[in-house]
Amino acid sequence: MFNVALIGKTYNDTIVFVDRCYMGETNDCNKIVERRGGIYNFFQANLKNSHYDLFEFGSKTVYIISDKHSSMRTSFVYDESPSVVYMDDVDKINEKCDWAHVSYVDDFESFSELIHLKKPYSLDFCTTKDRKGYADIMRGASIVFDSRERKSLYSDISIDTPIIFHDQYGSEVVQNSKTIWEKRIVPISGLNVNGAGDIYAGIFLEHYFKLGIFKSIEIAMDKTTNILREKNEKI
Repeated sequence: MFNVALIGKTYNDTIVFVDRCYMGETNDCNKIVERRGGIYNFFQANLKNSHYDLFEFGSKTVYIISDKHSSMRTSFVYDESPSVVYMDDVDKINEKCDWAHVSYVDDFESFSELIHLKKPYSLDFCTTKDRKGYADIMRGASIVFDSRERKSLYSDISIDTPIIFHDQYGSEVVQNSKTIWEKRIVPISGLNVNGAGDIYAGIFLEHYFKLGIFKSIEIAMDKTTNILREKNEKI
């Protein structure tokens, strides 16, 4: 069993599912769901060979519009309490887990202690904050995940750590400012994509040790799409 520390804020999500969102107009919704998001999205992947220990720091209230027509999600967030990580927390993670995954490190108010992680770790990002302030923790990481729409934020960052950019059109891996691998897929319209990035990361990590980076990306793309299809049928 692969023991993974999931590190992130507690996101208290209210998700409004709509067929199509018309800004400035009255919109009908199909469903409203209240649940935990962020690191809790990993459980939607239903992975059999990973055990998760959750380490939650700080919390946010999140309102999400999940637009089926555009296959996009739009979030509105409100800080409830800040996320601050201490060395005692890092020591517990080092003791318990084989791997650590930090969901949305750019949403932490204080993350410097995470540089002292002794186990391999991955990072995920969720905002448009300047990435240069995260260069040191990215250099120490084994993998960095981000959406391809935010690729321009890395234009001044050249690191050995593979950065996986993904979106509905596929994935690419950038290392030392060069694309070293790319796989394109045909986008599927009409999906509710909330949580897709976390599901993708979870599936990738489940296979990474045995199959390596490129094969794990292919599996993550395929399985994430299938999970989103199944979720869509239930809405």
